[in-house]
This record gives sequence, C-alpha cells and structure tokens, in this order.
Amino acid sequence: MMGFRFGIFVLVLAYTAAVWALGWRWIRGPKPRLFFTFGVVGLYWYSGVGTAYETVGVGYIVSYMVFVLLMALGFIAGLRLAGPGSRKLWRRTRAHIDRVVAKRSFVIAAIAVFYVGGLLPLLYPEFKLGRLIAPGPPDILAQWAKRSFSGEMPAASRAIEYIQSLSYPFYLMALYAYRRRPIALLTLMAVTWYLRYCAMEGASRGGILLTLALWAMVLWIYNPRARRRLVVGALALVPVLAVFFQTYRYTRHGVEAPTMGGLEAARLLAYAETSFPVASTRIIHSSARADLADYATWLLTLPIPKIFTGAIDVAMVNYDISEVALGRRMGTKGSYVILFGLVAESVYIYGASLFWVHALMIGLAFGALCSVLGRFEGLTVMFLTTALFFGYILARAGVAAALPRIVNQYMALYLWLAFLYLGPVRRRHLTRVASAARARWHGQACR
Repeated sequence: MMGFRFGIFVLVLAYTAAVWALGWRWIRGPKPRLFFTFGVVGLYWYSGVGTAYETVGVGYIVSYMVFVLLMALGFIAGLRLAGPGSRKLWRRTRAHIDRVVAKRSFVIAAIAVFYVGGLLPLLYPEFKLGRLIAPGPPDILAQWAKRSFSGEMPAASRAIEYIQSLSYPFYLMALYAYRRRPIALLTLMAVTWYLRYCAMEGASRGGILLTLALWAMVLWIYNPRARRRLVVGALALVPVLAVFFQTYRYTRHGVEAPTMGGLEAARLLAYAETSFPVASTRIIHSSARADLADYATWLLTLPIPKIFTGAIDVAMVNYDISEVALGRRMGTKGSYVILFGLVAESVYIYGASLFWVHALMIGLAFGALCSVLGRFEGLTVMFLTTALFFGYILARAGVAAALPRIVNQYMALYLWLAFLYLGPVRRRHLTRVASAARARWHGQACR
C-alpha cells in the first residue's frame, strides 16, 4: 500500500467534523440528525479518508471539501423545504399507517408477497429451485455473464422485477412488527438475503453488511437492554467479518483465498474501501465526461416502467466511468465495474466547474426524503434502510446504484401515501357533487 499523509488526514477529518457539527446544530430531531450523520460519515469514509494517500492531488482534496459542504447544505435545505408538506402529509395519513402496520394480516401478506417475488427468479427464466437446498458457492463470473448492459430485458423478467420492487416498501413496513423480536427479525432478513443469493448465484458483501447493520440499528433503538451486548458483539465481530469478507471476495471470483489473520484482513479491507480517491485521479484528469442530455433522460425516465418504454438510450454512469478507466466496453473480456465514489462521479457528470451541483441535488433529495419518512413511527425500518442507502450505497456506488432504490423500489409507497393524502380531498369533492345533485333534484321536484 502507498504512503499515508497523516497531516492531510487530520486536516480533512477536522474539516468534515466541522461540517457535520454545523449540520448537527442546524438540524432538529434525533432521526434527521442520525440520517445526516450516516451521509457525512459514508462520504468521508469512501471519498475523504483516501485524500491522505500520497498520490491524491490538492485538486481532489478541495473538490471533496466543497462537495461535503454543499451536500450538507443541500440536505438541510431539503429538510426545510419539505418540512411543511411532510407535516401535512403526516397529519392526514399517520392514523391510517399506524392501523395498517398493526394488522397481523397485513404483516403476513406483505412478507409473503415479497418472498414470492424472491422465489420467482428461481422459476423463470431457468428452473433453479434446487438451489434452495444446495445453493453452491458464489460465482460473480456467472452473474456478470448474465448481466444485460443494454437495458433490454424479457417482459416476464421485467414483470418479476416490478413485483419485487412494488412489494419492497410494504415488506419493510411489515418488519416493524418484529422490532422487539430480534431473533425473528434477523431470521426474516436472513431469508430475504438467502433467496437473493440463490437467485443471483451469490450476493454482494454489501448486502450482508446492510442486513447486519439494519438489524443492529433496529435492535439498538427498540431493545435498550441489549445495547451493551450489541457493542461488545460488534467489536468482537470486526476481525471475524474482515476475514470473512476478504475470503468471500476471493471465493466469488473462483480463486482460493490466502490465509490471513483478522488484523491483516481488516487492514486490506480498509484500504480497498478508502482508496477510491486514488483511482479517481484517472477520471478527474480525463477529458471524458457524461452526456448531460442522456443523464437527464435517465433521471426523468427512472420512475417510468420500462415494460412500456423499452430500452432507452441513457447515461449509465457506473458503466460509462468504468469504460473510460479500463479503455474497453462493458460486457467484453476483462471488463468490470470500478467504483470511484461520489466526488469523481460528480466531476464526470457535471465537469470540474459544476460538480457541486451533484452534491446539492443529492442533499436536497435525501433531505426531503428524510423529512417525510422520519415523521412516521410505522416507517422506522424503511427510514433506517434509506439512511443506509445514503451513507453506504450512495457514498460507495453512486447515484446509479442509489436512485433506483429510492425511486423505483419506493414508488408503491409514494403512490399509496398520495392516495391516503388525497382521501379527504376526494371525500369533500364527492360530498359537493352529491349536494349539488340533491339541490338540482330538489329544485326540479319543486317545479
């Protein structure tokens, strides 16, 4: 591993901590503060720590500082702008949501439908139910070979994807019923992960980490007596998980993992996860940039079911950046996705002079979403999941990985909330229509 500049590390850490403290002071409430903390810590881990590596230039360090500040300001602005609307939404829909998540029939149905959606990929396009009994080792090469880089997908496969996405928010709502039953909650979440593992012939290390992190956060909030054991267990698991994740990384590629201790595995894993700025130099100094029209098309068409539109020529940011770095097309021999973090992604999309726009838009979007989800007790599991998306998925893999989750996978929730919100409006409209009809009928009867 390359040299580490301790002075730069302290400088960037102090600056990030100052931005976080500023946001903490301006943000009110434990939930928004937690959400904001996840975002800042995730951005620092994947794009800030690596500024201390000796090959990272001053330009990147300044870009990171501007980015974290603008993202924080955007998040605060998103909270403030969405505040009045989210309060009104909460007042109109809270009672109904509380009733729904308290119903055992809803909980069972929501989990069952989501599990059915998880089983369908084992039935089509290949019959693979046998993997539930004998899943086999993870095989990232098989996953890569089956991936579509054009966006085209058979209609039946697309329909299965929609079933999974539309049922996902209600599955998260159903998990709230198990918030004080940690073993049952972990079992349900493990089944979800296992179904995905069997269907995809493997699963990412991030999926394992997200499952454990979400379970630990729910346990921390709703089981206070378990907090001390949770902290001790988490500290004891760090070297174990480091070795497991490093071994799993080699196994996924069909390579025998070398023998290593917990500290060595943790050191290698930490370097791999914090060295994104080192690789980002190739993108920042390259003249290659995203087509803004294609990127805007991707953003605008993201909520539209592709079963109606078919494949659309849009910017696929993660693939495009990887092609620039590797010098070869995705899907060809030797190609793979490289993660560069949000700062490099922002420069690639908007250029060196407007990269801050990316930070502001991300902050606004997640701040508004935090304002809405954070008000509902029954949506706490979904709120925590979204905070993990903000601090891990977005910070690590960028908008191409995070936005489809909060747009497509949450679309059923948005539509349901809109339906509940407009309920009183519909009832008032129908009452006015009925009153007008009665008045006309009464007038005609009198004549």
